[in-house]
Amino acid sequence: MNGTHLVDQTVLLPQATHLWYPPVASVLHILPYLIPFLLVSFSNRLFFKSPSQTPGRSPRLWRTYHWPVIGSSIAYFNKRKDMILEGRDTVPGRYFSFFVGAKHVVALSGLEGRKMFFENKQLNLAQGSVELLMGKPPSLKNPDDYGLTYLVKPLSALLQSHELSKRVPRISKDVDLFTQKLLAQPPSRSNPEWRVTNIYDSGPHLAFGLMHRAVGFTEMADSPSLIRKTRNFYHRFEKHTSSAHIIFPWLITPSYLTQGFLAARMWWDMYSILSNRRQTPKHDKQKVEYDDAIQVLIDKGSSNYDIMQFVFFLFIAGLGTTSFGVSWMVILLARHPEWQARCREEVQHAIHKARQHPQQSDNEVLATFTLQQWEGQSTNGNEFPVLNACLKEALRILLPGAMFRKNISGKDIIIPVDCERGTGEQVIPTGAYAVYSVADTHMDDKLYPEAERYDPSRWLEEDDARRGQQEPHTYLAWGSGRHACAGQRLARLLVSITSAHMLANFDFELSDQDGNENTDGSLPPWSTNSHRLEVNDEPIFVRYKPGKASSPAQ
Repeated sequence: MNGTHLVDQTVLLPQATHLWYPPVASVLHILPYLIPFLLVSFSNRLFFKSPSQTPGRSPRLWRTYHWPVIGSSIAYFNKRKDMILEGRDTVPGRYFSFFVGAKHVVALSGLEGRKMFFENKQLNLAQGSVELLMGKPPSLKNPDDYGLTYLVKPLSALLQSHELSKRVPRISKDVDLFTQKLLAQPPSRSNPEWRVTNIYDSGPHLAFGLMHRAVGFTEMADSPSLIRKTRNFYHRFEKHTSSAHIIFPWLITPSYLTQGFLAARMWWDMYSILSNRRQTPKHDKQKVEYDDAIQVLIDKGSSNYDIMQFVFFLFIAGLGTTSFGVSWMVILLARHPEWQARCREEVQHAIHKARQHPQQSDNEVLATFTLQQWEGQSTNGNEFPVLNACLKEALRILLPGAMFRKNISGKDIIIPVDCERGTGEQVIPTGAYAVYSVADTHMDDKLYPEAERYDPSRWLEEDDARRGQQEPHTYLAWGSGRHACAGQRLARLLVSITSAHMLANFDFELSDQDGNENTDGSLPPWSTNSHRLEVNDEPIFVRYKPGKASSPAQ
């Protein structure tokens, strides 16, 4: 889960559905960018002063992608990582400024920039991320909150060991049922030995159900039809984030209206479940007693409004990352059979040690694993070091985009002088934003030799500890410094349990939809310019067959 996405969209109202004819949709997509230019032709001061220079001692304005009124917004929204790295490598001193509409952004890089970004107490994560990624105001109920009360605090309480431990057996059971459904699929067209799944469909729906099992509604987790419907709403909601609305908050676009409709639909479905649970009389014989995260919040006195905000925005913040992690662990292990074999050997070794009798299946053994075992904190120590290394390396390679902060100090913040780069004293002005590209660290060949190569052994050798001693904040997948991801414990747990079950049950490879092996040796494409890990609509097929050790011990 990426903790930067603490957003609030409670102000959205239901609107008409997004059923545009495709050519019309294409025109409407670019129309918000054309409107400002038409208006500028009458007066470039109609809305705000065109940002043509940076104030005071802030880093110089990089003009390569700069336009009147909108600044570098087009490049920012379409190729964020590439734009920031290009500016880093082009501008003398490597710190530079750009504008997103009227928002002044300072791009930091290098060791000193990284230390400042992750350690300065006056650079606020929540405000920077909300205002630059979503463009939405904070909660109407608490305008200065930006997610702390309605999201981070209840999530932290629900992820305490005594609470999360209660959910682990049922999470394992859900993944067991998932593997059984995979086994029940018809054989592939090319080879009856194999079955095929689109992991970009089955993976996200599994992740959505598991998140509800862990921190959401039991009623939702128990209903495959509700999972599929609501997950599809969330997916469409994310795809309709309006770039133009972030630049011009007053501009109502078709995408913004569509998001409003989808938000209302999701809100209503979950609110109906919550209201029904509260309204069923305690003496009703049909009343179901729930022991889930939602009931914990109810018993603590949380209002319907607070619970709905928590669930709605938790999934906005974390569903994409968790879905991506579940799916891409399978994809990367399918593409790298040597690491798949090592992970499977590790999982089978842990199962063998925990098996209580010969008739106990692998899935039944995995269902007995405790939270401490999954997290490597049991008396047996870390039972899954290779699996953990594969996940860590996956996120290092795949993590896209950039991270954001806002200067809320009320005064300019001095950027440390970087002697190697020859930078003079520069500042992040009050009210301005700071941005740091993940690739500046994760794709640094000095920190990670052959950085573009998938190599989990980086995390199994001494250079992992040595890297951390040499420089701070060298691994950013779960945040760093003062702002670690609030949901990382849950995300790692769900990916680990899912991966272990897949490895215990199946051999798997990348394929086409007919089950023919994909032998080109490349990975499926993913975007490193998006603002977070996200599953797109292009299918990725994986063929699988029962593994030799997927039945009770012989």
